[in-house]
Amino acid sequence: MVLKFVDVASHQGNYIVGSSGEEGVIVKATQGTGYVNENFDFVAQQLTNSNIPWGIYHYAEGGDANAEADYFIKVVQRYLNGSNPPNLILDWEKYQNSAYKNGAWAETFLKRLKDKTGIQGGIYGNSDDLSQMTQWVVDNAWVWFAGYP
Repeated sequence: MVLKFVDVASHQGNYIVGSSGEEGVIVKATQGTGYVNENFDFVAQQLTNSNIPWGIYHYAEGGDANAEADYFIKVVQRYLNGSNPPNLILDWEKYQNSAYKNGAWAETFLKRLKDKTGIQGGIYGNSDDLSQMTQWVVDNAWVWFAGYP
């Protein structure tokens, strides 16, 4: 079964959940250790009060993996214990990611996420991005595969 999800980043502004007929939402929260999507809370607050499946992602910049994971957790923590908790996702792309081609970085990030939240995170990328992953990531992380119709 395939569900129609929308990817909401700052480009979409104050997105109204359900306005595109989506069945799920993935929203960008953070990037690196200094960026928070200014519209994240607006969208996340709608989703915590809904029955719509959703996720929150961190865009990897490739700095210290533990520091990036800690930053992401700090921003999203308040949304993790509600009646509609989100999935957590590492967005692994080449653009602005100095650790690209280093799958061990992604492993470190995802292990830190699991250790600190108890949630096994997923990873987003295309086939080239995902081919870099360590065996631990392959065995433990679920995948949001970048493929567009």
